[in-house]
Amino acid sequence: MTSHKRKKIVIVKSAMGQGGAERVASILLHYLDRTKYEVSLLLMKSEGEYLKSLPADVKVTSANVTSLWFFVPPILRFIKKESPDVVFSIDGGTNIPLAIASFLSPFRKWRSVLSERNILFPPGKSRAKRLTMVITKFLFYRFANQLTAVSEGVRKDMKKWLLVPEQKVRIVYNPMVEPSIAAQANETVDHPWFVTDRTIPVIVHAGRFVYQKDHTSLIQAFQLLNHTVPCRLFLLGEGPLMSSIQNMIREDLKDRVHFAGFDINPFKYFSKCDLFVLSSLHEGMPGVLIQAMACGAPSVSTNCPSGPDEIIDRPGENGLLVPVKDSVALAAAMEQVLTNPSLALKLREQGLLAVQKFRVEEAISSYISAIER
Repeated sequence: MTSHKRKKIVIVKSAMGQGGAERVASILLHYLDRTKYEVSLLLMKSEGEYLKSLPADVKVTSANVTSLWFFVPPILRFIKKESPDVVFSIDGGTNIPLAIASFLSPFRKWRSVLSERNILFPPGKSRAKRLTMVITKFLFYRFANQLTAVSEGVRKDMKKWLLVPEQKVRIVYNPMVEPSIAAQANETVDHPWFVTDRTIPVIVHAGRFVYQKDHTSLIQAFQLLNHTVPCRLFLLGEGPLMSSIQNMIREDLKDRVHFAGFDINPFKYFSKCDLFVLSSLHEGMPGVLIQAMACGAPSVSTNCPSGPDEIIDRPGENGLLVPVKDSVALAAAMEQVLTNPSLALKLREQGLLAVQKFRVEEAISSYISAIER
């Protein structure tokens, strides 16, 4: 009897930092069936918190480059050495060098798969830089074997800016709801706000301190809310704008805002908070919102492009949506949940049902379809 030859899959990323895409990469590397696939990871730089959580059998290769443009030769060298069957970029940045590598390999035997993870012209980014990247994607994405998008909003954006035929882009939802979430959500939290002092409601936000996450509007909304509803804000994450956000906090509210830093297990906070808030200016498909709802947190999100309205698809029933950069509307939505226990309960229960399509079992099958197509 001949043994079944496993397909060699290479996941390509810039690094394994602290974000949602890194968590997705880690989940994907854990759940791909090892009887069918031999998996490895090719990084621009071998760094990041999620390196620690990778499966032991995953070979990690670092190109030790800091520029996307210098990543093309290492990709081609890796492919020549390892002879993979599928090379899959799940990073909006590394899509570009892999697309160029595909163009430079017209007679290749390997398949290239690209995953677009955000809108193409996010606010706050240098327009010239984004335009250069979009033009490059327009020119080279057509040489990939398969294009995927993490949401319907991202797929529409690709059609608009890259003129990609809609049928060439497959929606592949991120595998965000793992079976292990329930156990992680039940882990003990040692912060007093969640244990001994539950008299004041706790709002949780999780995300890097960068412009995209718009902590500014969140802090403004929180300070407005405290005029009518005393509450606390628990912030998970790190990033370059942390100190400027800390400086925004009014003196009389400093003891009601806690900067918790990065935690590999945010689920224990999501399951115990009174409200989860996403204040982003833009996303692709916000995994942190999915995971908070999967932990039973009643959730309020900005209706940013794109993703939140595909998760909270029945506003008022499974979550609340507010306009981007509108701190007054955000404060009002937060107050609505914190002062209405029956609404909070409904959002908890219906939110949990709304995110079942992001369960690992279903999402991994979508990734496999993209790999095998």
